[in-house]
Amino acid sequence: MTTSSRYPWSLAIVAATLSFGTVGTIGCQSIAGIESRRLGPCGEYCDTVMASCKGTHATYATYEACMGVCQLLPEGNALEPAGTNTVACRLTEARAAAISEPDVHCLGAGPGGGSVCGSDCESYCLLYKAACGSNWYTYGTLEQCTESCQALRDRKAFDAVSDHDGDTLQCRLVHTSSATIEPATHCEHAVLAPPTAPCVDAQDAPPVCTHYCNVVSVACQGENAQYEDTSTEHTQCLAACKAFALGTNADEDINTVGCRTYHAYNALLAPGTHCSHAGPTGDGHCGKVNDTQNSICASYCKLVEPACPAEFAKTYPNGTCEQACTGLPGTSRDSHYTIDSGKAAGNSLDCRMLHTIQSLAGDATQCAAALGGNGCN
Repeated sequence: MTTSSRYPWSLAIVAATLSFGTVGTIGCQSIAGIESRRLGPCGEYCDTVMASCKGTHATYATYEACMGVCQLLPEGNALEPAGTNTVACRLTEARAAAISEPDVHCLGAGPGGGSVCGSDCESYCLLYKAACGSNWYTYGTLEQCTESCQALRDRKAFDAVSDHDGDTLQCRLVHTSSATIEPATHCEHAVLAPPTAPCVDAQDAPPVCTHYCNVVSVACQGENAQYEDTSTEHTQCLAACKAFALGTNADEDINTVGCRTYHAYNALLAPGTHCSHAGPTGDGHCGKVNDTQNSICASYCKLVEPACPAEFAKTYPNGTCEQACTGLPGTSRDSHYTIDSGKAAGNSLDCRMLHTIQSLAGDATQCAAALGGNGCN
């Protein structure tokens, strides 16, 4: 499946979302006159980093990409405190890499800064906005972009060659670097969300629960939250994830983790629309194939049975869970389940789902409510 068919709405969102002021000269113009600048700070930095960081520690695919990135970073100076997101800090790291520990110093010398010269997310957002401009940059302020970037898988390493592919922050940094000289080609590759080839995982491979839970917890917060625990442990989300079929990374509309991951990424751009699709109910978008009427009930029954097995067997003998669930408030497509809606006590799917997730995460005292009693009746 092509990227355009998998995300038919993505270009429309890109065109319609927040625009920004005219960015500085970018693309091929940003490296015009490279030869005349080779003696300046960018020339010294790129000469040093290209010589010091090679092979599995390569920070740039080409010298031109290095120069393109350098032109968009603050110059800084050698006397400033360590840790600044500047060319000067990266030059210091590149010089150190030439002496020892390139695996440590090349990370800081590269485009992301590796939490030594700025954070990778901070650098990604700064560089992507400057290189690609308002036609592609859709993440609000730089602070909002940096927060959304936390959803990405971070390898804590960097190799401009091997990181050319894969759904990682590092892949986006590789293509953002290339976008400074070839924006028409690489801005699309480097988008934060939705993942766009080549910065995608194998489409026929299963998703990973920890990755799904990280994306949905970053994308869906506050009034859009789908799970109560937003810590790095993701106890509730991981418990729910293990109860669903994993599916594949290509899933978009069936009752799998793959489908929920797809919508969790979309939620980074439109949380009010996609968070409920990415959550435990699936909201009629990740449910039973060709059955939008009962798909939310299918999700509920899939979760409440392992959460409360003894109570489930007594309450819904002979496979009657979905039939009994049908018609409850909150079971129609686009009901928009959230933690807040689940906390509103009453005879609703939302109330039962909240307590089901709590039970699934280890609180057996919530089973009565999960099955329609104790405030959910």
